Amino acid sequence: FSGGFVVPGTSSWPPDLSPKGLTHYRGISGIWGSVSPGLDYFFSDGSQVDIEESLMGVFHRRSKTELRRVTDGTSQTLMFGEAPGANGLNVNVTFSESSGGSVEGDFNGFAQGVAWAGWATLYTEKGLDLSFENRLGRNHDTHRNYYGSMHSGGIVQFCMVDGSVQVLNRDIEKEVFLFLSTMQGEEVIPGELF
Repeated sequence: FSGGFVVPGTSSWPPDLSPKGLTHYRGISGIWGSVSPGLDYFFSDGSQVDIEESLMGVFHRRSKTELRRVTDGTSQTLMFGEAPGANGLNVNVTFSESSGGSVEGDFNGFAQGVAWAGWATLYTEKGLDLSFENRLGRNHDTHRNYYGSMHSGGIVQFCMVDGSVQVLNRDIEKEVFLFLSTMQGEEVIPGELF
């Protein structure tokens, strides 16, 4: 868990864990973000690409991205998107405080968010489909490790590098979503796919 805050799901929550400056939007760090030079990502077609060279998003560790580096095109590259944290029924939360305490349990409603001043970027490798998380009696409307929204119709809004807003459906092909999240991957994405 990176840089989030746990939010009360019950009235017995300790007040010192209350949220400060939560955001519902996170910057796009690419498929995995900045990891380590020389690591490859393996696509379903068997191809592999160096993560650091080609699969980075606009926002990554200590990024200062200039428009000229967005070679995939500003209208074809995601910049930030909706990511309100964890919300739903039986949302599992595990959180350790730096002071040594910890909180663990299943909560209903809004259970975990992200501080805008903390780690307010997110990788896209998991895609938008929450079916993996919605098992074992859990029913996430949104999850802390995914972009998502509470809008009806399964849509999530994203801002592209050119400033336009695109609405993506959660059932978008995962690789199309991944390609949109990179700024130098040189993928060709037909407009009708998103």
